[in-house]
Amino acid sequence: MPHPPDVSTALVILGMWVALSVPLGLAVAWVLARPATAHPAPGTVPGAETRAPLAPSPERNHTR
Repeated sequence: MPHPPDVSTALVILGMWVALSVPLGLAVAWVLARPATAHPAPGTVPGAETRAPLAPSPERNHTR
């Protein structure tokens, strides 16, 4: 009958699991926390919602 693993083996396995899961969790959190404007929809101008609208110029107003 095989003997159970000792405490040092369990600590090594736990340390390897933490060393692999922490960077993976940080990477997933970083991807989920990025702003939605990183990939704008086609046909839109990135940052257009943060810029002030342009005033209409009198030269382009030919309604009179």
